[in-house]
Amino acid sequence: MNCFFNHPRPIFCPALRVNCENQIVNPVVLSDYGYFYNTAPGEIETEATIPLALVLSRGTSISASTTTAGAINLLPGTYEITYTVGGEITEGGTLSVELELNGIDVVGSVLTETGTAGNEVNLSNTLLLNVTAVSTLELVNNTAETATFTFAGVSITRL
Repeated sequence: MNCFFNHPRPIFCPALRVNCENQIVNPVVLSDYGYFYNTAPGEIETEATIPLALVLSRGTSISASTTTAGAINLLPGTYEITYTVGGEITEGGTLSVELELNGIDVVGSVLTETGTAGNEVNLSNTLLLNVTAVSTLELVNNTAETATFTFAGVSITRL
């Protein structure tokens, strides 16, 4: 007679006088990932890329772009992308960012906050993105005017 436990190591069943088999396979994260951070906060013109530098990565699916300064290269696949920015509300009363893939707006990626000029705000979002060809991802100032960003970060995991 065998017994099975959902436990991280083998267990002896003294009442049944049998050894029990471990049924857990401890998970190992094998996904490619990359973390990017804006190392030079400051003023970013409207529709300009917020420059990001690669801080930490695993694998080859996600890398810093060698052709577009401050952008991210993605190989084909599905990705979970979390992006966060902090900045000041502009004189126009908004602060807004979006993601662009190969220069085209990523649907559902626009984040906008309205308020009093000069107020600090934080914007954050997570979305899934299917990439069908080698592509360039950019975090862009979507505000109608130059805006001051105090930080920006993007975390990407290939699913």
